[in-house]
Amino acid sequence: MLALRLLAGLSLAAASAFAADPALLVDISRADRAEVEAWRHHDGVRWWLELGDRLLLAGDTVAIGAAIGSRASSQPLDALAPDDLVLHARGCAATPPPADLLVWAGTRYDLLYKPDAARMAAFEHVHADHLGAAEWVGVEPDRVIARQYRFDRPDGVAADPLIVPLVDAVDVERWYAGVETLAGWSRSTFSTELPLARGWIADQFTALGLAVTEPAFTFNFAGSSHSANNVIGRLEGSRRPDRWIIVGGHYDARNANISSPVNAPGADDNATGCSAVVEAARIFSRFRPETSMLFVCYAGEEQGLLGSTAHANALAAPATSPRSRRWRTWT
Repeated sequence: MLALRLLAGLSLAAASAFAADPALLVDISRADRAEVEAWRHHDGVRWWLELGDRLLLAGDTVAIGAAIGSRASSQPLDALAPDDLVLHARGCAATPPPADLLVWAGTRYDLLYKPDAARMAAFEHVHADHLGAAEWVGVEPDRVIARQYRFDRPDGVAADPLIVPLVDAVDVERWYAGVETLAGWSRSTFSTELPLARGWIADQFTALGLAVTEPAFTFNFAGSSHSANNVIGRLEGSRRPDRWIIVGGHYDARNANISSPVNAPGADDNATGCSAVVEAARIFSRFRPETSMLFVCYAGEEQGLLGSTAHANALAAPATSPRSRRWRTWT
């Protein structure tokens, strides 16, 4: 439930004017927005980092702790300055950092005590492909690294009457049933069971009246050539059929051995997302949009975003008309 806000433009060499201060790592999973704001701006706080369901507060920890009271639990940390910390990118096969370095475990980045040069070098290339993200990112004070979504919700905003029926149409049990179905197959890109999952997705789209295609793409992996298929269901827009909104997720999975064709049910990564794409297709087929929608389940994502790259390349090919290139992607 965390929406990661990566801090662009930071560098490990960024200078800090902050001396080391005692710090608390506060559990804010049960706090409301007003409490978090008050704790961040407490007079005793010299600097802070918001870390999803944790809030790092550095400064007068006695005064800060007294202000928080029994509203939240907290863990004392060593005296810290922002320069003492670093974000390290996670990868699907990344080796967890040593416990003595870990401050906070994120979803795409872990917050670590900055290791010395020798230990930092030991991390290099543990998982070389971070999907385009920098492996090491410096830390600046008073920043949101990850935020609980509800803190972003504006106060006093009425629900949009055009959106409420779509939200109400989400069937959680049906969505979860799709997760269970997909997780019943080993969905490695190299598995003989992946086509079974692809067929199930295509059947769901077809039953909704979508125009279904299963475009193939080829790729090289570990010295061999392979092929896989995406699954695309197109819902024609009622007024702007040549404009597209793409709703995508990936239906392939992996285990610790990225080349293994077995033992890859991938319930959380990413049967949940793929079933969500199917559920969204069910809903929008009932509430036909003015703009066309492409519901896409990609393959080959675990090997480096291969299916979505193939799709993007196909959209950008010269044969594609300029009008049909107007699309947005949500994944």
